[in-house]
Amino acid sequence: KSGERQTRMRLKLGTCLSIITLVFLLAGCANKEIASPSGSWVLIEVQNQTFSIRNEDQLTRQYTITFEDSQRAHGHKACNRWQGTFALQGNKVLIPHVSQTKKLCRQRSDEQRKLYHSFPNALSQGATLSVEENKMKLEWDNGDYWLFSK
Repeated sequence: KSGERQTRMRLKLGTCLSIITLVFLLAGCANKEIASPSGSWVLIEVQNQTFSIRNEDQLTRQYTITFEDSQRAHGHKACNRWQGTFALQGNKVLIPHVSQTKKLCRQRSDEQRKLYHSFPNALSQGATLSVEENKMKLEWDNGDYWLFSK
């Protein structure tokens, strides 16, 4: 009987330790913070279902985004400037309303025209945000993404 009792105690102890370990692991994952997007970012790559731009010369530092700690975002869109407020919801960034200047900007290619009409307005739909070192990626549910560099 004492052998059975010891076996049951070991099983209970093992189960309790497993549960405690699982709780700590889950708590660690739940508290994992998304790296802050604060600062200025320059668009270096665009992947869209209808076009892609990977040549930095085509982007020529014309598309930028700056996230401020005050929840304000602003930047350049070709020859225009834009601004708005942003919200971080988990790992999603959202800029629901954007105001921008309305200069006529000459775009050299169809891809640039398409980007011009989608930037930064696509952020009103919200995008998944990931920041690693000096790169920031904004990705939508359909697989489209914008890659930025500091």
